[in-house]
Amino acid sequence: MYKPLILGLFLLCLALVVGCQTSETEAGGMQVLDAWARPTMRGSDQQAGDSAGAGEYGPSAIYLRLKNTGSEPERLIRATTDVARSVEIHESREEAGVMRMSRVEGIDIPGRGEVHLQPGGYHIMLEGVNRPLAPSDTFSITLIFERAGSLSARVEVREP
Repeated sequence: MYKPLILGLFLLCLALVVGCQTSETEAGGMQVLDAWARPTMRGSDQQAGDSAGAGEYGPSAIYLRLKNTGSEPERLIRATTDVARSVEIHESREEAGVMRMSRVEGIDIPGRGEVHLQPGGYHIMLEGVNRPLAPSDTFSITLIFERAGSLSARVEVREP
């Protein structure tokens, strides 16, 4: 009489344990850690000459850590989110005393290694943000890797 009930509870617990081990921030040996973005300003609140149009907010950037737990190298090749018209992988670097930002085709993550996307280095640039991003807001981003495929993560908006 109790065997089906016990078996059902066991299977439910097993499913919960397996489900807890599979995080939305881990896939194919890749982990996304501490994802955060800068807050935005309304287009009219920005400096003259900025390109935000009506109904768009200023740009933002996403920073995070990418950890490769596998032994093979991986490459971040693209990112998407529904909060921006354009999402690109960028790198900031200093050239002759001036900070420059440029689009890159991808970011290599060595096997059993980490890459930090941080201010002054690699970041994910959001242009044409379609809603305000204020501190403590969250939104979703999907990262696309060459081998691991797609990986979704939550991004928290916070001041740098």
